[in-house]
Amino acid sequence: MPRAEIAKRGTAATAFIQVGRASGSGFCVHPSGYFVTNEHVVRRHGQEKVDLVLDPTLGSQRKFVAKVVRTDPKLDLAILKVESTAKLPTLELGTMQNVAPLASVFAFGYPLGTALTRDGKSYPAITVGAGDVAAIRRGDDGVDRIQLDVSVTRGNSGGPVLDSDGKVVGVIVSGIRGERGLNMAIPVSRLSKFLETPTLEFTPPELTKDRLGRKMEFEARATAVVPTAKPPKLRLVLESAGTERREFPMERRDGTYVVSATPIGKEVATNEVTLTIRMKSGVLTGRAEDSPVTIAGKVYRLSRIRSIELGKSATATLADGSKVSGEIGDLGTAKVDLAGNEVSIELASAKRVEIEAPGDTTVVRATVVATVDGDEVGRVETSMWIREKVTTRVVDPSTIASTVEIAPPPLPDGAVERRLPAPFSDVCLGGGGRFLILHLPKVRRLAVFDFSTASFAGYVPLDEDEVEFAAGLDKLIVGLPRKGVLQRWNLLTLERETVVYSPVNERIETLVMGYASQGPVVLNGRFLSTNLVPLPIRNEKDEERVWSADAKLHPSGDGTVFAAWKTNQSPATSSIYVVEGNVVKRQLVWHHPERYGHTVPGPSGQFLFTGAGLTSATMKYAHPQDKDYGYCLPAVRGSYFLSMRTAQEGKPGAFTIYLVGTRHPLGRPDLVPHNLSFNGWDREEMGMWKRVYFVPQANLIATLPATNDRIVLRKLDVDAALDESGVDYLIVTSQPPRRITAGSRFEYQITAKAKKQPLAFGIATGPEGMTITPKGKIEWDVPPEAPSGLENVILTVRDAGGTEVFHTFEIQVVR
Repeated sequence: MPRAEIAKRGTAATAFIQVGRASGSGFCVHPSGYFVTNEHVVRRHGQEKVDLVLDPTLGSQRKFVAKVVRTDPKLDLAILKVESTAKLPTLELGTMQNVAPLASVFAFGYPLGTALTRDGKSYPAITVGAGDVAAIRRGDDGVDRIQLDVSVTRGNSGGPVLDSDGKVVGVIVSGIRGERGLNMAIPVSRLSKFLETPTLEFTPPELTKDRLGRKMEFEARATAVVPTAKPPKLRLVLESAGTERREFPMERRDGTYVVSATPIGKEVATNEVTLTIRMKSGVLTGRAEDSPVTIAGKVYRLSRIRSIELGKSATATLADGSKVSGEIGDLGTAKVDLAGNEVSIELASAKRVEIEAPGDTTVVRATVVATVDGDEVGRVETSMWIREKVTTRVVDPSTIASTVEIAPPPLPDGAVERRLPAPFSDVCLGGGGRFLILHLPKVRRLAVFDFSTASFAGYVPLDEDEVEFAAGLDKLIVGLPRKGVLQRWNLLTLERETVVYSPVNERIETLVMGYASQGPVVLNGRFLSTNLVPLPIRNEKDEERVWSADAKLHPSGDGTVFAAWKTNQSPATSSIYVVEGNVVKRQLVWHHPERYGHTVPGPSGQFLFTGAGLTSATMKYAHPQDKDYGYCLPAVRGSYFLSMRTAQEGKPGAFTIYLVGTRHPLGRPDLVPHNLSFNGWDREEMGMWKRVYFVPQANLIATLPATNDRIVLRKLDVDAALDESGVDYLIVTSQPPRRITAGSRFEYQITAKAKKQPLAFGIATGPEGMTITPKGKIEWDVPPEAPSGLENVILTVRDAGGTEVFHTFEIQVVR
């Protein structure tokens, strides 16, 4: 094709795209008004509509408002749609067949946008560049980039690259101004697949135990984004643990694809069961042959048993729920992976063994796969939960409250070290601040450290080196990214309670949970219950994903306030989010020219502790002197907090202890020394907020040195420091039960410290029928007919001097 004709076609179909003050290029791929550009061109501020101009500066200039139809950040491609009554000039897609080094190509676009116009504001004229293919860059899945010997720069992004036949062979994605041979385009092979990928909609039917073996109708929809896309073929894939993987072609009926299939296939023959083995030293996970064992003279296979309590007399719980007690024999061994080495464990030496049989199906993974000419162009996955298996285990709140109480361990004065068996890579709190969980990837374990005993409570075995984890009041949630599964462990007994497929169809990136809460769990920016099923919590736009999958969030202890910060930009920012019912509200984005550094919510989220003092939940100083506290970190419970000075030039740093609302430190300013160094920018993953733990109820401050191989404990008598300070204090130190069953009795004794005694207690707001005694004991007979939901309680505590504080909390009523 003559070069002049190529220039004419490319110019007519290439558009100038403006997004706010930024701009880029794009081109028409269908006469009804579909355009292609780069995803990064339309990413700005997350706008759904952008301005698109054809033939700028010419008499035929036309301006449209384009809607963003689809984006793919990984491919860096986007599809735009404009409404037009006339057919628009279109470019035909070519192939990669003749794209090779030194092949002639032509690039179209609007380099530097309006910067090349006389007034810097008008629409620019198109620029056409001719050159050669400099190189073909390949990735694991084919051609990744075409390197061009054509000069392009910002503003060219999204423009077409045409071959000598005038067909599209690439989309400009990056360029260096004034350079040749260092500019890249996305190959047409990736563009073609992107355009052919349909929008898939698939909602599987409800799955109940009695329907597992019966045929059910599955429906899916595949909608082409660009009308010329070839209709795909769809197939349904069903798979579950212990059963065969099955595929079913789906029949197309007027845009809907249907197929009838039974959710569960035939059992896959296996001679192994999975065991959770509770030893005196911790918990192990392993495999064993499905061998027979003898209990009270009767023979059972392991696959027909769900748990065995071992001791002088064993008690086994069978698959049907019945129990058998008596002498046990032939228990055998289990194979366990320890740091990459498989070892055998004598099951008779265990305290408890839990058995998972291959046929214990709790979820079926359903996948719809779309193909065009045999090549996959899209898929959508979802989990079909067997609803009878998803149950809420209601824990007696009084049991939890007493179990997670924190008490001072017997420690000598000075620093005490507790070494780890391997370096840790990440940490989180749990048990309301009583437990510190540390990931030890080298030995595939989570170490659980108990501040109340100043020792390790045990170790949780892991199936993968890289895991995500979070803990609440009594649960530990572990995510295995490679397997795509979630585990829930009992944090108090270190026993595994359940294993499920991840309910989000993507790699597990982040897990977050309030360390003193009983949920919710945040997985990849979405909210789950502690039963690991999705919750109806959305953001203010009614979006299920509240944050990006890799968002680094820092929750308050009760899991109601979340904070995030960015200090590698100017100005630095802090974002605060508050959970109100089923809505997460973005309370503010704070742009601070000062160096605030981190922004960590306190235990209840009422205050934020930053690198520049103490603020309210709205990032405001209650008093101008609140910034004088400097680099602050909250205590795990209560109203105490630390002001921290860095160690430098061989001199130790120091912690100063304060009580919220006071100016005078508790004890001497250098009461607790440390050897931690920090620069205040707070750009690291393992900042001071993950290396310092102030546990007033345990009378200690724990620090994690940069070597990541030990925990350093320093004794601190908080009560003595409080009395020494002369501060006129009034603080509530107790935590209420957070969950109660309808029809039961709620009791909670408030514990408070005050300089001026006696104390008076009152209820400002609470459910009907709730009372409080003169000594501060809350009593409430929850009606049997009480609906499930949250009850808000506001209590008042007043000292003899007239000072009053509020004690607020929520009670989750469950049925």
